[in-house]
Amino acid sequence: MSIACDPASLAKASTCFSGLSDEQLLQIQTYVLAVVAGGSLDPKTLMKAATCFSGLSNDQLSQIQDYVICQWAQQQGSPVTPVVPVPPALIYSAVAFNDDGGSTDNLLRVFTSPDALTFTQVSQSYSDTGGSALRDPTIIYYYGKYWCAYTEDGGFYYGSAYFGLASSPDGITWTKVGDITCFTGSPPSNISYEWAPSWFIDPADGSLHLILNINDISGVGFFQPYEAHPTNSAMTTWSSAVAITGSTFVSDAKSMIDAFMDFKNGTYYLWYKNDTDKYIELASSASPFSGYTKIKTGNWAGWGHGNISGSNNGYEAPASLNLPNGNTRVLIDSSVSQGMYYSDSVDYVTWPALQLVTTLNTGVGPMDQLECRLLTPPV
Repeated sequence: MSIACDPASLAKASTCFSGLSDEQLLQIQTYVLAVVAGGSLDPKTLMKAATCFSGLSNDQLSQIQDYVICQWAQQQGSPVTPVVPVPPALIYSAVAFNDDGGSTDNLLRVFTSPDALTFTQVSQSYSDTGGSALRDPTIIYYYGKYWCAYTEDGGFYYGSAYFGLASSPDGITWTKVGDITCFTGSPPSNISYEWAPSWFIDPADGSLHLILNINDISGVGFFQPYEAHPTNSAMTTWSSAVAITGSTFVSDAKSMIDAFMDFKNGTYYLWYKNDTDKYIELASSASPFSGYTKIKTGNWAGWGHGNISGSNNGYEAPASLNLPNGNTRVLIDSSVSQGMYYSDSVDYVTWPALQLVTTLNTGVGPMDQLECRLLTPPV
């Protein structure tokens, strides 16, 4: 039968969504997004299509869902209440590295999770084929492959003027792509560290970027965040690293490491560890790579240093992800206890006390630097 998309028909079609959880609604939004993207599952195409939904309320998103379901029912010639194709359950992909000081030290560890809290390890085999230590991994799916960038240990205290890059068809079996410098010609002589890379896909245009933490590139004497990006789909050529700027990023002379970029509700956020004062801090901007203002500094959340056993170097490597219920979760590791912690915020302003991620601290061994993402497709 033919169905008109009038208010009564839409209201009847909307009963398909009655009683669904936030997670199920997000799955349907993903299906709608694929429809808007013309059926493409390419991450860049989906990210570009996602801008259609930026800033919409839940009511508006529900109206869009109703409209698409009604149109789908018309095309299929089915009743007003159609059977909706439900995408697979959400699966998060996560990476960390082994830090046990033994035979498996510095191996890449890959996990999956249904909720970004309950993790199952699916791989622990890849190590840098050049003999360097593998630390601080970051994972993304782009150009039809999984990509892992990581810190390499080329000398004293994980020092190298490049980062490692590996690719995988399935997120399990990895092949090294190369050592990436992100400089034109040889790196400047005063550069000895490129630490803790992290991927970022800009929702404005779907472009891929890598956030790096580089020491003393301009002679300031401390770490600052930088941006670089691949210039071909094989990721064998890269742009030169460019500083991410903020109003006090240089003038306050605070060393910034473990930078991680996020985007929510029209604002770019930059998490980092203030390695001078040893706190997890946060900056924000209307643009991805400039104009940042530090909005959360010092012991702003009451988390302290994570100074277990008297050390002030405990908490580091913040990595955030936006959840289906609208909250944002930040994951933080303790280099002292080698445990993982998290805090969920409803508004990106108030952040509760850190809680232990128990499934990563029972029977999996010492590890560091957990990063969790909702990848399409998941590992």
